[in-house]
Formats: sequence, structure tokens, C-alpha cells
Amino acid sequence: MGYKLKQSDIFDFASKYNHETRQKGDELEFKLCPYCHGDSRKSKGKDEWTFSINLKNGRFNCLRGSCGAKGNMITLH
Repeated sequence: MGYKLKQSDIFDFASKYNHETRQKGDELEFKLCPYCHGDSRKSKGKDEWTFSINLKNGRFNCLRGSCGAKGNMITLH
């Protein structure tokens, strides 16, 4: 049997890695992308809140063009 998404898995991921989040509709937005970290060394604040995970289907996406991380809860590191 395959993985069945639970919203608690998404919130547990955010909590485990101490990511600051906010919920907007069905999306849990992260202040910094867990992959590129918003490249915070270069652009303080500009690239925040670009990463989100859909709370219904578990798909994630970083909107930063230089990152573009995409996947689902199974592939999330």
C-alpha cells in the first residue's frame, strides 16, 4: 500500500525543521524554501514566502526561478 497524505505530516515537516509558515487557503507557505533558502545571502526579504505545500494533495513548489523545486511529500527532503 502507498503513502496516504495526512495534513499533520506537512505541519510536522515544518515543525521538525523549524520553518516559519503561514496558511493561505489550501496552501502552507514557508518563509524560506527548504531547498534554496530564498538565497537569503543576496536578497533579504525579497525572496521570502515563495515556497508552499498544498495541504490537500501534498504537492510543493518554489516560485523562485533560480530554484524551482517541485515535488510531493514523498520526495520532500
